[in-house]
Amino acid sequence: MTSFAALGASSLLVITGLTLASSATASASTTLPCNEAVANAPGALVTTPSGVLIVGVGAGTTQITISCNTSSGAAYALEASLLGGIGTTAVVASNKADLATLATFAPDATSVACPAGVAGQCTTTVFSVPATFSATDNKAACPSTSSQVDNGLFACAVAVVNSSIAPIPGGEFLVTYANQPSPSVSASAPVFSVHSLVGHVVEGRTVTVTILGTGFYGQPSVVSDLGTIARVSHDTGQKLSVVVSAAKGSRNGWFTFTVTLKNGTSARVRYLQVA
Repeated sequence: MTSFAALGASSLLVITGLTLASSATASASTTLPCNEAVANAPGALVTTPSGVLIVGVGAGTTQITISCNTSSGAAYALEASLLGGIGTTAVVASNKADLATLATFAPDATSVACPAGVAGQCTTTVFSVPATFSATDNKAACPSTSSQVDNGLFACAVAVVNSSIAPIPGGEFLVTYANQPSPSVSASAPVFSVHSLVGHVVEGRTVTVTILGTGFYGQPSVVSDLGTIARVSHDTGQKLSVVVSAAKGSRNGWFTFTVTLKNGTSARVRYLQVA
């Protein structure tokens, strides 16, 4: 099972450089299929230039309402470790996901909480953060382990999928836990790698996305195979903030960014461009 391009973030104590735009409910979007809101604390919803994340959730206590456009085909929501995204274009491989805690969507005739904002066009579920995360791969953990946090995997993904457990493009967000480990001060410098990409590119607009990985330095270059203009605006060593300008009328779909360090070492990550 493969999934979507991930959102990436960490808790407020770990992540830096985020623009906090909301702490209650995600704003409606004309390009994304779903909106999220914290239905039962703890947890705070945050919007950034890169997308939506929910910080400080509690295992077994936090509940998140997810409202999607019925036309998206949303059927289930599930949680997965970001280990599933290493070396692939997916962040929710089947053995990295907790398939026992699927939340099921149901049509809501009165809700207007989905991006469509029209009664009768929304389908809704309440995703409960599992008390104990369990995946086939015993290295997959939510919250992430100390060593995973030290290597840049400082969040878990919640994915919206259809009835065939195939991804709903754009129907994803990340969660971080209130009790998750902080990066170790003594952690050795990680090797260069690219894990995943936060957000998506919009045709005819300039947006900021975030590339997650390790070992970034010296303002790496980012080049799209579509020819889209991309410029690194901030580099923390584990996150690259990338300003992307997609030409009006350019093709939408999945494409590839190549990240290259000054020493010539490069790695690739997939990204989604939408209208």
